[in-house]
Amino acid sequence: HLLQQVLIRRTRSHIKKHYADSLINGALIEFPTRKLNRLDYSIDETYNGLYADILRKIAELHYARYSIGLYLQDELKESQPFARLARAGKSLQGLMRILLLKRFESSVEAFRGTVQKMIKMHERFLAVLKEGYVVSDARLLDNLETESGGLDFEMLEAEEDSRYEIDKFDANKLEADLHEDIRILREILSMVQDIGAEQDDKLQTLLIAMRGEILSQEKVIVFTQYSDTARYLNLHLQGQVTDLAVIDSKTKNKLQVLRRFSPKSNRYELKDDESEIRVVIATDVFSEGLNLQDAACIINYDLHWN
Repeated sequence: HLLQQVLIRRTRSHIKKHYADSLINGALIEFPTRKLNRLDYSIDETYNGLYADILRKIAELHYARYSIGLYLQDELKESQPFARLARAGKSLQGLMRILLLKRFESSVEAFRGTVQKMIKMHERFLAVLKEGYVVSDARLLDNLETESGGLDFEMLEAEEDSRYEIDKFDANKLEADLHEDIRILREILSMVQDIGAEQDDKLQTLLIAMRGEILSQEKVIVFTQYSDTARYLNLHLQGQVTDLAVIDSKTKNKLQVLRRFSPKSNRYELKDDESEIRVVIATDVFSEGLNLQDAACIINYDLHWN
């Protein structure tokens, strides 16, 4: 009750409950009625009939690169600094499986790009393993690549906090599981490599919906969790939506996109060389703390996982 006296709330339900008779410029406060619609698509058609096969492949992965704690020598698993690494092993396996599945659902493009990156990083991890080290920090693997495309193994000597000596692990088991993971990932990539936009039933469902009476006229925000998906949608919506923008963590002019998309609610007057944006494809960087009330429709392209 104390918080109610000092906290300013601006939620729709709070205003309806406590300020039902309040006026703004002489008129009662009214909210539009929300209408929820569902767009159905076939994920099996999206993945060219290979949905179940790809799921089985994902389940077969060891996720060895991410769960190195499972490969520690038994006598080290309870001693520092290895105990935390050992405890995290199984949890990281599950986490990586969930992250991969989320990208799998988001879009063919996001999933394909993730699998390609995983193959590259697994091969790099394996190369480092053959040099006698097990890397625990993905950023170190990223930074090992030289301008010529090779790997700077000398960097490993200075990064003691990000790698371990190989004799602390069951190296044979770790290497075998890494090879198995790379094989499975390559098989998955071969399954999705040639899936185009025309076969992507999820994308096509969105494109058809955007040609509908409401979505083709009103202001629309399409939210996705991944930048890969956002840019993929932007690429294929450009042909039918001219006043379109995409925004993610790499976008530098977020404020200007906001003002051009929602000038009325942000009290912004467009400049002579500016045009209003009708459709925005965005990640969660555009979801909180911004005034987007010019929008009439929101599309959540990805499933909610929480």
